[in-house]
Amino acid sequence: MKSKLGWILTGRIKRQEGQAAPSVSMLTYSSSPISAHIATSFNGPEPLMNFQPQVEDFRKLETVGINDSVTESDDDKALQKFSETVQFEDGRYHVTWPWKEERPMLPSNYDLAMGTLRSLVNRLMKNPENLRKYDTVLEDQLKKGILEVVPEQYSRQTLKQYIPHHEVVTPKKTTNKLCIVFDASAKTRKGNCSLNECLRRGPVILEDLCGLLMRFRLNKVTLIADVEKAFLQIGLQPDDRDVTPM
Repeated sequence: MKSKLGWILTGRIKRQEGQAAPSVSMLTYSSSPISAHIATSFNGPEPLMNFQPQVEDFRKLETVGINDSVTESDDDKALQKFSETVQFEDGRYHVTWPWKEERPMLPSNYDLAMGTLRSLVNRLMKNPENLRKYDTVLEDQLKKGILEVVPEQYSRQTLKQYIPHHEVVTPKKTTNKLCIVFDASAKTRKGNCSLNECLRRGPVILEDLCGLLMRFRLNKVTLIADVEKAFLQIGLQPDDRDVTPM
């Protein structure tokens, strides 16, 4: 059947012995008990006429099988921390890291970061074009205030951590064929924590995918906007910058 939201498959299944009235079935993409009922109704010899879908089954259809493993209280703590510490200065929001603990056990990974940097330089030296692009990206971010040069000497008694980085080249892209990727999941050794593991993930505030796809079908014209380097527009407050040297 053609509907305003696209094509859907619906209809009655065959009447079976002892069945008072034919049942109506539909095609879904969920792994919930509803789908199990439909599959059995079509293919299995045993009808499930007493099946009563629960409200929770229909709610699960919206997640498309994606389940959030982080508890609600953890998200609330991250959101509360953000609300209490966020600042707006010089046309940019400045935030702090959403630490899981006040004093996380995060060992220094200076040697790991330096080893990664040496390998990166040796690799880029073999491809002068990528080396030039890499340098251009860093210089551009320094100019825009996204990066800052670390002072040669600083005495702040804060947690210190280094972030390894490397290049990702996508020749098929028309713009930004070289991208710099920071690896905050790098560990010095098995059993040690990474920077990502010491931070709360925070609540997911992205639009629901199903609702987004449905709204694309409701109007004739769709407008799409993209914020350039959206995540890089957010600044990090000085007390937390010592865990981000590269």
